[in-house]
Amino acid sequence: PANEPQLLRELDRKGAVGLVTRIRNLQSITE
Repeated sequence: PANEPQLLRELDRKGAVGLVTRIRNLQSITE
């Protein structure tokens, strides 16, 4: 989705890339 890159871009701006990675890992485990 186009929303994903935009969201990641905003998070990257805030420097929350590590946080996004953690959330993605949690989602992967849940799935």
